[in-house]
Amino acid sequence: MLSRFARLAALVGHARARNLLVACGLLIGLVLGGTAAWIIVDLHSDHLAHEKQDLTNLAFILSEEMSHEIQGIDLLQLSLIGHMRQLGIQSPESFE
Repeated sequence: MLSRFARLAALVGHARARNLLVACGLLIGLVLGGTAAWIIVDLHSDHLAHEKQDLTNLAFILSEEMSHEIQGIDLLQLSLIGHMRQLGIQSPESFE
C-alpha cells in the first residue's frame, strides 16, 4: 500500500498531467481556430478582389455599350437635323 505522501504525490502528479493535457488541448484548439479564421479572412479578401475585378470589367463593358448607343443617337440626331435643313426648316416657327 502507498503511504499518504505517495498518494498525495500521485494525485498531484495526475493533476499536473491533466492540467498539462488541458492546456495543450486548449493551445491546439486556439491554433486551429486562429488558422481557420486566417484562412477564411484570406479567402474572403481574395473573393472580394475577384468580385471587384469583375465589377470593373462589367463597368467597362457597360460604358463601351453606352458610348456606342449615344453615338448612334447622335448620328440619328445629326441625320434628322440635316434632313430638316434640306427641307428648309431653320427655326421652330418654320417647322410648323
